[in-house]
Amino acid sequence: MRRSAAKHYKMKIHHADPRENAKRVQAVRRALGEGIRMMVDVNQRLDVLGNIRQAKALEDLDLLWYEEPVLADDIAACAEVAHAINIPVATGENNYTRFEFRDLVERRAARYLMPDVCRANGFSETMRIGRHAAAHRSRLRPRRARAVTPGRRRSAERFSRRVHRLDATRSVRADAAVLRGLFPHSRAARARYGARSRGEGEVPKRLTL
Repeated sequence: MRRSAAKHYKMKIHHADPRENAKRVQAVRRALGEGIRMMVDVNQRLDVLGNIRQAKALEDLDLLWYEEPVLADDIAACAEVAHAINIPVATGENNYTRFEFRDLVERRAARYLMPDVCRANGFSETMRIGRHAAAHRSRLRPRRARAVTPGRRRSAERFSRRVHRLDATRSVRADAAVLRGLFPHSRAARARYGARSRGEGEVPKRLTL
């Protein structure tokens, strides 16, 4: 396999037999070589017992996370899986607003929270989710916004890269200082990131923290 600068690789596991999924993950891990961590994505396909069996077959592979084990709106089942397996759970791309993420955090249903900026109700709401996650020592891995204008997409991607730097070991104040620098205010800076006019990707002038 050609060497890449990537340090992480995510793989979907959809076979009905957990042993077959484990074989496939092992094969990919060998092909990737040293220095690359893997994650797996279940895509909400299994129930609690199915996830426990599947995670048991994978727990010796040093996976970074085990993504979307159950239906996104079944937070109780997600918490049950997270408490029963030895791989950190990641979820959130199909959850909405800080209130659903509050339930995920307080039930300890996931170690990694993955809000989609659009589904989570925008940049400011995603930052509120990030502050709540940091206060509970959960990690934030937001998804990039899709289905938006090109200018807004560029802003969303820049936002996503910056929020990825949030570290649960740092103070909420320090993270807020990072986030305050997300969006430039000057006209020249807005032009640099592709903003053209209000409603066509203009960078917000004010972001509440």
